[in-house]
Amino acid sequence: ILSWHNQIGPICDAGYLVVVPDQRGYNTSSKPDGAAHYATSILAKDAVSLIDHFKRRESESATVMGILSILCKFIFWFVILIVSIPIVLIGYSYGTYLTFSLEPSFLSNEPVSIKTNGPLVWKRIKTNGMVLNTIICGEDTPDKTMVLMLHGFPESGILSWHNQIGPICDAGYLVVVPDQRGYNTSSKPDGAAHYATSILAKDAVSLIDHFKRRDAVVIGHDWGGVIAWRVAHEYPERVNRLCILNAPNAWGFRNLGIPELVDQIFRSSYVLLFNVPGLAEYILARFEFFKLISS
Repeated sequence: ILSWHNQIGPICDAGYLVVVPDQRGYNTSSKPDGAAHYATSILAKDAVSLIDHFKRRESESATVMGILSILCKFIFWFVILIVSIPIVLIGYSYGTYLTFSLEPSFLSNEPVSIKTNGPLVWKRIKTNGMVLNTIICGEDTPDKTMVLMLHGFPESGILSWHNQIGPICDAGYLVVVPDQRGYNTSSKPDGAAHYATSILAKDAVSLIDHFKRRDAVVIGHDWGGVIAWRVAHEYPERVNRLCILNAPNAWGFRNLGIPELVDQIFRSSYVLLFNVPGLAEYILARFEFFKLISS
């Protein structure tokens, strides 16, 4: 009841049978002596026995619901695809799908700032054949651990990390925050092949090399988190610590069963929006990028 008192009522009122046990060893439930009685396999058996007690066969129900969920998602995205194709064709025909400002007013009217007691500079650093617009906070001395912060999509270093740069810098770290290739004023090579995660990971490692560090604390959010995972996977010796925000380990997908993998594919299918040329730009740029501000 301490864990779930706020949730039991709403779930019950939604039409479900809610069963909330005090697990063995807690409150007034049985408390057998010996750690062997509390193995996770035994506790899992307790949970299954409760399902048996209420004469439920949840595995079959879950399978049916999973199939229905996948079917509904397939129909939804099929409709989205059918609708998006004419929009893109019309955009190409009339040449209006790229009519958006590269410097929307909400950025210039409400500039973000970095509050820190340490030295703060912006530099354009040439690394891995690219020039990356980079924020550097803190003294670049050998005794300082480097913290490399990788932003997500569709952002930039300062937009993603302006609240974090100062406190981390003031804690005694050298903080390096690049605009990754393709963003802001950093290099933007043509062709998708230049943006493979292996190449972006090499950009990150090259920045560590630029500051003559053996390794660095690597922090990544969203797409930056995906790149951070790649850095840790391919260059583990260059990662002092790894901090990930909102980005699962892609290698974990290899261990998913077919139903879970299909479900994850549908959950990630919003990425299709950015694979239809001009569609994402057209949608996101309407009304001075209002959708990005409100989200």
